[in-house]
Amino acid sequence: MANILYINCLSIYVNLLLIYLNKSLMKSKFTSQCLIIGCLLGLISCQVSVKRTINNETFRNKAIAEKIFAAFDLGDPDALDNLIAKNAIDHSKPEEIKSNGLQASKELCKMQKFMYSKMKSTINKIIAEGDMVAVYFTSKATDNTGEEIKTDGVDIIKFKDGKAIEHWAFTIM
Repeated sequence: MANILYINCLSIYVNLLLIYLNKSLMKSKFTSQCLIIGCLLGLISCQVSVKRTINNETFRNKAIAEKIFAAFDLGDPDALDNLIAKNAIDHSKPEEIKSNGLQASKELCKMQKFMYSKMKSTINKIIAEGDMVAVYFTSKATDNTGEEIKTDGVDIIKFKDGKAIEHWAFTIM
């Protein structure tokens, strides 16, 4: 979408520049200078609007990833409804979970809440570009026997329309 916007802006300003080059339409030096300045400012503003669109999408996806982590920490599967697409693909789900999509994520959230108490994930680093977010995290929890467990990992999440649509997890216990 952003690339289309930029191409449309670019074509408008190229056409204006072509009009400028047609010397028969230029009556004064002042008019030609104003047209050149207008073309340059237009091109710059197109690039700025594209960068803002990309940054807003990236910012939104990072915020959604953080909310997904918070929902798992709280053991709140209902919070995932607005964060994960119904048909999302989890490439790293445990074999015990037979469902798919959002339902699989909800089951995993419930399973973790049952198995671990006091789960807390710290996001050490979050990197995002466009529709992809990578989260480097450390999770600490207490299992049912009272043993404390620490896990480091990286989750990679792909987003579409403000919801997670694919997930890969890599963890070290």
